[in-house]
Amino acid sequence: MIFNDALLADFQDKILADQEDLVVGPMLRVLVDLDESQSSDGCRLRLLIARCLLTLKRVDDAYEVLEPLFPPGPQDGELLLLFVETLSLLGEIDVAESWLQPLLQLQLPDIELLRTLSVWSMCAEKADLCRRYLNQLGEAPGGQFFMMLVGADLLAAEGDHAGVLKFLENQPRSVACRRRYVLRYAEALQEALRESDAWNLLSQASDIFGCEGLIRKGLIELARQPFQLDYAFDLLEEVSVHDRNDVFYHQQGLLHLYRRDWRQAETCFARASQPLAQSSVSEESFFLLVEVLRIQSRYHQARQLILDRLSLCPDNPSLQFAIAQDDLSSHQWRHGWRGYESRVSMQQRIFAMGLRPNWSGESLAGKRVLVVAEQGLGDSVMVASQLFGLDECNANWLFLCFPRLKPLFVRTFGSERIASDLDASLIHSFDCIIGINSLPGLFGFGPPQRQNPCPPYLVASQSDQDVWAQRLSIECAHPFRVGFAWFGGGESLNRMKRSMELRDFLPLFRVGRVSWVSLQYGGAEVDSQISEFSREHQIQTVVFPGVATDLDGQAALCQSLDLVISVDQTVVHLAGAVGTPVWVLLPTAAEWRYGHKGESMPWYSTMRLFRQQVAMDWSDPVEQAAQALNSLIHGC
Repeated sequence: MIFNDALLADFQDKILADQEDLVVGPMLRVLVDLDESQSSDGCRLRLLIARCLLTLKRVDDAYEVLEPLFPPGPQDGELLLLFVETLSLLGEIDVAESWLQPLLQLQLPDIELLRTLSVWSMCAEKADLCRRYLNQLGEAPGGQFFMMLVGADLLAAEGDHAGVLKFLENQPRSVACRRRYVLRYAEALQEALRESDAWNLLSQASDIFGCEGLIRKGLIELARQPFQLDYAFDLLEEVSVHDRNDVFYHQQGLLHLYRRDWRQAETCFARASQPLAQSSVSEESFFLLVEVLRIQSRYHQARQLILDRLSLCPDNPSLQFAIAQDDLSSHQWRHGWRGYESRVSMQQRIFAMGLRPNWSGESLAGKRVLVVAEQGLGDSVMVASQLFGLDECNANWLFLCFPRLKPLFVRTFGSERIASDLDASLIHSFDCIIGINSLPGLFGFGPPQRQNPCPPYLVASQSDQDVWAQRLSIECAHPFRVGFAWFGGGESLNRMKRSMELRDFLPLFRVGRVSWVSLQYGGAEVDSQISEFSREHQIQTVVFPGVATDLDGQAALCQSLDLVISVDQTVVHLAGAVGTPVWVLLPTAAEWRYGHKGESMPWYSTMRLFRQQVAMDWSDPVEQAAQALNSLIHGC
């Protein structure tokens, strides 16, 4: 295509129709062919592409497109806006802030300026300031749509998935009828684990906006039920043989994976992940191929596949991290912890506030150390036992933790050691910044250095335990009380792998003289599902609405129970950390922390593991746990 004003106008019209996902590919192809001696055309196109990529949350790609134009001139308003927004989303908060003053001195459209300021303040974790900008944005003519996008992202960043849904549902019709709104709403439904609702929404949207781009992609990736899978396979059949590229085989692999057709999934992901493939799904397909092998317990082949790819791409931190996790799964602690540091170089934003650790392996003795939360809530809970090692080496430390963990961690470590937000000037006062998951490597965690699992180390509220004990005595018909949870979160495959249906728990529910207490998150919809299931199967279950959102209260509830039985999710780490006996039902390809085999793990002294023998078949671990529970209750 020849770039000219007519083509530019066509691109802009599609963007106004919220079709960024459909137009960004063609624009990138034009950019590759464009003679950038035509600097004006090249600049205009780069700015347009970058805005689309930021809307699609492809931040690294946006930075790459904008990089030839950096740094912006003091009067280059549009580039300055994109520059600040891109840096903010990349976690470069201080650098972005340094450009705010020249930005504010320009006469820029209110909508553009307020959108950039709200994104910056959101990324800087200045929620109150962000909401002030969002209110102004919502009042500006034409600003409600952008207020919706950033406002939903702010609530999601705060972990308030129910709040995101409520916020989106209350948007005016002028916003709710737009294609980009539907895509954001479907994303929120997925984050709230309402995948069936997300699929139905996108199915309806395909009739209105056409089944293209992200709508089509979402329908394929969300297909779980047989009729959805049939529909998704039909969508792929519509693709001509000539157009069947890496993205096609990646999506085909996903559908075979959802059908649990491992061999077909393996073939498709292998085809989509050729080492020289340039598509955006190549690396994702490769790691899905690795996971398909692991699901089948073909661990040696999975490891060799990573090593072969690593020989071609020796500096790829994602591959280095994958090998490190495999080493840790096999309890090769020294090599594993060393390789685990490769996560610091990965593109994913896994550290709180977008901070990047600067620890390079040196001793922390006598230093002022900022420890940063990373990855998920369970990671921080599991590794929190290592914080005591900082006291032993006389480090002056502060842990910047997730807000939901703060009350529990303050009670354990003291308010002077725990924060959930921190001024930028204080961050620079520390001698060293280290991710919390680097502490086990620093302190040599793992046998033979540590022969016994960690004793309980987090302190639940005694007053909360007393309240729970009283409530349990009222609600529970039997004195032996078992907490349960049956699904976990995370990305799509991980959620599928470590989640079961409530009916899979039936052999456990049928063990006599047990009171069952729900610890499952998911809100009112899940609570209602439990109540309906209990009535249908004449099982007594106890539900305490909202307990799963209050991790401090949930830790106290766990400590008030006799046992917790759950799939791999945050509650098993809470139970293990406070010393409650906890039985974990694991898939064939469990996360590295559980190892490849065995009934115990070195992180918790009260944890017992029950593993699948057949991929995605929960009958073996559930039956084994039911037998063990029956023996425990009845003394057989």
